[in-house]
Amino acid sequence: MDPPASGDAVAVSTAAALMRAHLIKMEADGAPPAEIAVTAAAGALGPVLVKLSALLGKEFKLPWCTRRDIKFIKSKLEPVHSLLLRIWEREDVEAACKSWMMEVRYQSFAMEDAIDDFIAGLKRDDTGCFRQASKASPFRDLKKQVRELVKQCEDRWKNLETISVRSKPVLDSRARFLHKDASELVGMDKHKKRLIEQLKKNKMVCINGPAGVGKTTLADLVYQAIGEEFQCRAFVSLSPSPDMKEVLKSILTQVTNGSQSTSTEAATEQNLVDKISSFLADKRYLVVVDDIWHCEEWEIVGGALPENSLSSKIITTTRIDAAAEKCKAIDAATYRLRGTFHYDEIRTLLDLIMKKSGADGKIPETKIGSVTNSIPRMCEGMPLAVICLAKALAESVAQGTYEGWDTWIRHIRGEFLSIPSLKPLVESLCLGYNGLPVHLKTCLLYCTIYPENLDYISRPSLVTKWIAEGFVYQEKAAESYYEELTSATNLLMRGTNGFHIHPMMLAFLVCKSEEVNFVTRMHDCNDLSLNQNAKWIQRLSIYNREDSIDFSRMGVSRTRSLAWFGERQIVPDIKHFGRLHVLHLEHNKDLENEHLAAICGLLSLRYLGIRWCQKISMLPREIGRLQNLETLDVSHTVVRELPWEAAQLPNLVRVIHGLDNRVVKLPELLREAMKTGTDLSYQAMCPSIMLRDHFDETTEQLPVKFGSRYVGVPRWISAAFRDVSSLDIMLCKLEEDDQKILGGLPNLENLVVRFQLLPRKTIPIIGGGFERLQNFCFDCRMPWLTFQPGAMPNLEWLEFKFYSGPASKESLNIKRLRGLGRVLFQCSEYYSSDAPGISATIDVVRREAAEHPNNIWLWINGKLEEFPEKKNTPEKTAVLSKVLPAAVQVMRSQAMAVMTTPTATRESLLRSAIKQAAAGLARSLRSKKPMSN
Repeated sequence: MDPPASGDAVAVSTAAALMRAHLIKMEADGAPPAEIAVTAAAGALGPVLVKLSALLGKEFKLPWCTRRDIKFIKSKLEPVHSLLLRIWEREDVEAACKSWMMEVRYQSFAMEDAIDDFIAGLKRDDTGCFRQASKASPFRDLKKQVRELVKQCEDRWKNLETISVRSKPVLDSRARFLHKDASELVGMDKHKKRLIEQLKKNKMVCINGPAGVGKTTLADLVYQAIGEEFQCRAFVSLSPSPDMKEVLKSILTQVTNGSQSTSTEAATEQNLVDKISSFLADKRYLVVVDDIWHCEEWEIVGGALPENSLSSKIITTTRIDAAAEKCKAIDAATYRLRGTFHYDEIRTLLDLIMKKSGADGKIPETKIGSVTNSIPRMCEGMPLAVICLAKALAESVAQGTYEGWDTWIRHIRGEFLSIPSLKPLVESLCLGYNGLPVHLKTCLLYCTIYPENLDYISRPSLVTKWIAEGFVYQEKAAESYYEELTSATNLLMRGTNGFHIHPMMLAFLVCKSEEVNFVTRMHDCNDLSLNQNAKWIQRLSIYNREDSIDFSRMGVSRTRSLAWFGERQIVPDIKHFGRLHVLHLEHNKDLENEHLAAICGLLSLRYLGIRWCQKISMLPREIGRLQNLETLDVSHTVVRELPWEAAQLPNLVRVIHGLDNRVVKLPELLREAMKTGTDLSYQAMCPSIMLRDHFDETTEQLPVKFGSRYVGVPRWISAAFRDVSSLDIMLCKLEEDDQKILGGLPNLENLVVRFQLLPRKTIPIIGGGFERLQNFCFDCRMPWLTFQPGAMPNLEWLEFKFYSGPASKESLNIKRLRGLGRVLFQCSEYYSSDAPGISATIDVVRREAAEHPNNIWLWINGKLEEFPEKKNTPEKTAVLSKVLPAAVQVMRSQAMAVMTTPTATRESLLRSAIKQAAAGLARSLRSKKPMSN
């Protein structure tokens, strides 16, 4: 089927929302993720089967021929889906079968598109059901495709059915992960000494760290060093899915030296636990439990190791943070192993391995320094990676194939899984990867869209891409996936809102991704990692390309994700990406406002990210065409407002912005007001949605700013803006009725009122209302205001922006604002000499501030004025001592984040970070609460 025309965008959205709700409900009800989501194993077959089932439901009244074809397609695809999930990573499957699996994945996305197009053409009848206009079945072509796919497999179907699932390893022999050559154990001696010292103080120590960091080796070094001091000892290594009976049998055999039989088949886990516990009750023992993957495993083994007064010791190792926390909860010490290397250690190790391999002296001394620096950057504190990479380098040099670091490391990344010297490292990474369920593998493989040199990747940006791709449907579930991957150290956390992928893990994942054509990477001008056997590109990642790319010659018509990184870029030609769900543009210095209109033609788009695109200052009104858009990421840009059309997008549920990747949501009632047809229909009077308000504040509900002037406050605001927390409005008058409307908004915290004309008389701010208002800015030629008793009872921040004119004859009466703490004047810098009205007004406020019972901070054009009698109050000293240390810490972390960015944009971002930090400090001072990062 052809894609729907642009005019059908709303119909697509309505039908998509129905299916989306069905998928979300299934996920919430606990349906297995692999059965309902897009996966690396089966492509879009999961969602396809869910949608086909839904089309047979009561919400759809379809002709019998259409229902017949849907049932046929569903019946044929269900066993295919099951088969793919079972065999997709089998190494013993022949090449023809792997090719067939890739073809099925390709066709699954074509099927999903055909189903979505069909749904787009359905119309609701009077009963609320969907009906198709034609009586003929639209699935005849799809039926033929499915029949052909199944036929291709039927010749070998029985053979495939007999392929058994890999048997679960009973015990994972630690021999594979122990490094026997003591001369190559870089930095392990200091760790061994520290761990032995911790064991003297604690019965149990848990060694925690990522794959390849040396946990098993360290545990074995300590085991060998102190093992003779104990009456009994045992060392067992687990696997991601261990047979716990065999684990317990191994412990029993080792601690008893084989004196107790473990061959009884009828022995239960509890029977074995009791035997071990009874035997060890009066003995001093040392037990090492290596590579714990799940807390339940430790609970079983721990139950067999009795408490006694004989100084018995237990060592556990794990890469899973949750398992380490479990050990910590039972009074175990945690030894966090993070490999760090000095230049001299790396140089010594490299010289040693070069000499052993016969490559000594074959790299010029002038270049060996850069190699020695490059290896730790690639290995990031992973000893196993250092050793394996150094050996691979030595072999290349000895064989005469080394042609320089850049060429060699590109070869390493491309052949990562097949280089013999890297086998121990690959096995270690495989152990963690193979233990993941298919939905987590899918999410992890998606991380290969990012280039190698990104030290910080936004957490909200990643999890919302997973949702847009269909790997997961709810934000809560996506966050739980992220937590699982970071807990297992597959992703390394950077603060609370970001992560980093270890270069070795990324190289491993890239090779795994290429095996199933999951992500195609075009990084640098000489790198084109296109799978020549692939008919199409599922997801495309582009980095540092200066040359133009002819997408018309590439299979991108059904590509789901396009991620484009790098400072030196051309503006992407995206017209060939008709089915794009995710568009991520980062650090594109050439992307400008006018280029965004073309992007707004991608009607299937669910995620749009224009991160770090510094020339983007505003979004086009054409964004209203993106009816399927769920996430808009404008972080690290200068975009401060969204056009009103963004509020009309039915599926836009989150906006990511700012230096802190903050996620905020559109006001629901505001969107409803547009749907019900209020007097906002005049485009000239439509407000914009602000990402940060005048006070540089942001909340979960985005602030609203009116660009047009109103005579008075529109009455419809009372109903439409109940969720709005920040409002910026331009008025000609502010009378009592207007104040009652604004004061009645239940969630209003920040208010800016702008007058273009000088009021005829002083405006009294009445008592009552504005119960939650904390910040108020009055922008007028002169601040002709006076506050009546009970006005704005919780106001903390009062700001005046004024220019020139006569002073008011009435006092402002700011002393009636019982919660006031800050007063700001933004006016002419030379107010004292050329504007006596301004000077007189400020003198009045200065006197009132001095008389106010609170300690008022008075700012005039950014300069703080002190009141001698209040300057050193205990309250101010207490506030400063509470607030300033946290503020310094937040500013330091923000500066560090900016320093990881490209040099070209660093200066402007640093200015923006300082401005935001200053605003945060001001908020912190007035709330008397420390800043949070």
